[in-house]
Amino acid sequence: MAIQQFAAVTERSMIYGHIAMMLGKYDMAQDFFLSSSRPQLALDMRCDIQDWITALRLAKQIDPKQEPIICKRLASLIESQGTPIYPLISKATTTRLSDSTKRPS
Repeated sequence: MAIQQFAAVTERSMIYGHIAMMLGKYDMAQDFFLSSSRPQLALDMRCDIQDWITALRLAKQIDPKQEPIICKRLASLIESQGTPIYPLISKATTTRLSDSTKRPS
Protein backbone atom coordinates (compact mmCIF):
# COMPACT_ATOMS: atom_id res chain seq x y z
CA MET A 1 0.00 0.00 0.00
CA ALA A 2 1.40 3.39 -0.95
CA ILE A 3 1.75 6.10 1.68
CA GLN A 4 -0.89 8.22 -0.07
CA GLN A 5 -3.42 5.41 0.23
CA PHE A 6 -3.29 5.20 4.00
CA ALA A 7 -2.85 8.92 4.66
CA ALA A 8 -6.57 9.10 5.54
CA VAL A 9 -6.27 6.26 8.06
CA THR A 10 -6.54 7.63 11.58
CA GLU A 11 -6.20 4.42 13.58
CA ARG A 12 -2.66 4.19 14.92
CA SER A 13 -2.50 0.39 14.89
CA MET A 14 -3.30 0.32 11.19
CA ILE A 15 -0.79 3.06 10.37
CA TYR A 16 1.94 1.32 12.36
CA GLY A 17 1.02 -1.97 10.69
CA HIS A 18 1.39 -0.49 7.22
CA ILE A 19 4.72 1.10 8.11
CA ALA A 20 6.03 -2.16 9.59
CA MET A 21 4.87 -4.02 6.49
CA MET A 22 6.70 -1.60 4.19
CA LEU A 23 9.84 -2.11 6.26
CA GLY A 24 9.52 -5.89 5.91
CA LYS A 25 8.71 -6.39 9.61
CA TYR A 26 5.83 -8.75 8.91
CA ASP A 27 5.43 -10.21 12.40
CA MET A 28 5.24 -6.72 13.86
CA ALA A 29 2.80 -5.62 11.14
CA GLN A 30 0.63 -8.65 11.87
CA ASP A 31 0.50 -7.78 15.56
CA PHE A 32 -0.54 -4.22 14.79
CA PHE A 33 -3.19 -5.32 12.28
CA LEU A 34 -4.59 -7.90 14.69
CA SER A 35 -4.94 -5.24 17.38
CA SER A 36 -6.69 -2.88 14.95
CA SER A 37 -10.34 -2.68 14.00
CA ARG A 38 -9.49 -4.57 10.76
CA PRO A 39 -7.66 -7.81 11.66
CA GLN A 40 -8.41 -9.03 8.12
CA LEU A 41 -5.44 -6.88 7.04
CA ALA A 42 -3.10 -9.32 8.81
CA LEU A 43 -4.51 -12.20 6.76
CA ASP A 44 -4.37 -10.16 3.55
CA MET A 45 -0.74 -9.28 4.20
CA ARG A 46 0.25 -12.91 4.79
CA CYS A 47 -1.48 -13.91 1.56
CA ASP A 48 0.22 -11.06 -0.32
CA ILE A 49 3.66 -12.23 0.80
CA GLN A 50 2.62 -15.86 0.20
CA ASP A 51 3.22 -16.98 3.76
CA TRP A 52 0.55 -19.64 3.42
CA ILE A 53 1.19 -21.48 6.70
CA THR A 54 0.72 -18.36 8.80
CA ALA A 55 -2.16 -17.27 6.57
CA LEU A 56 -3.88 -20.59 7.21
CA ARG A 57 -3.56 -20.15 10.99
CA LEU A 58 -4.95 -16.63 10.73
CA ALA A 59 -7.78 -17.70 8.45
CA LYS A 60 -9.00 -20.18 11.05
CA GLN A 61 -9.43 -17.30 13.49
CA ILE A 62 -10.38 -14.41 11.22
CA ASP A 63 -12.08 -15.74 8.08
CA PRO A 64 -12.70 -19.51 7.95
CA LYS A 65 -14.18 -19.18 4.44
CA GLN A 66 -10.65 -18.47 3.19
CA GLU A 67 -9.22 -21.76 4.52
CA PRO A 68 -9.92 -23.88 1.40
CA ILE A 69 -8.36 -21.28 -0.90
CA ILE A 70 -5.27 -20.94 1.26
CA CYS A 71 -4.98 -24.74 1.59
CA LYS A 72 -4.96 -25.07 -2.20
CA ARG A 73 -2.27 -22.42 -2.53
CA LEU A 74 -0.18 -24.06 0.17
CA ALA A 75 -0.55 -27.45 -1.51
CA SER A 76 0.50 -25.96 -4.85
CA LEU A 77 3.57 -24.43 -3.26
CA ILE A 78 4.56 -27.69 -1.58
CA GLU A 79 4.08 -29.68 -4.79
CA SER A 80 6.01 -27.12 -6.84
CA GLN A 81 8.94 -27.64 -4.48
CA GLY A 82 8.90 -31.33 -5.34
CA THR A 83 7.49 -32.51 -2.05
CA PRO A 84 4.57 -34.92 -2.47
CA ILE A 85 1.59 -33.55 -0.59
CA TYR A 86 -0.13 -36.87 0.26
CA PRO A 87 2.48 -38.11 2.76
CA LEU A 88 2.22 -34.77 4.59
CA ILE A 89 -1.57 -35.03 4.75
CA SER A 90 -1.37 -38.66 5.82
CA LYS A 91 1.12 -37.82 8.58
CA ALA A 92 -1.03 -34.92 9.82
CA THR A 93 -4.15 -37.10 9.84
CA THR A 94 -2.36 -39.95 11.62
CA THR A 95 -0.99 -37.54 14.22
CA ARG A 96 -4.44 -36.07 14.85
CA LEU A 97 -5.99 -39.54 15.12
CA SER A 98 -3.35 -40.80 17.51
CA ASP A 99 -3.66 -37.65 19.64
CA SER A 100 -7.43 -38.03 19.83
CA THR A 101 -7.24 -41.70 20.87
CA LYS A 102 -4.79 -41.14 23.73
CA ARG A 103 -6.34 -41.61 27.11
CA PRO A 104 -5.54 -39.29 29.98
CA SER A 105 -3.25 -40.88 32.58
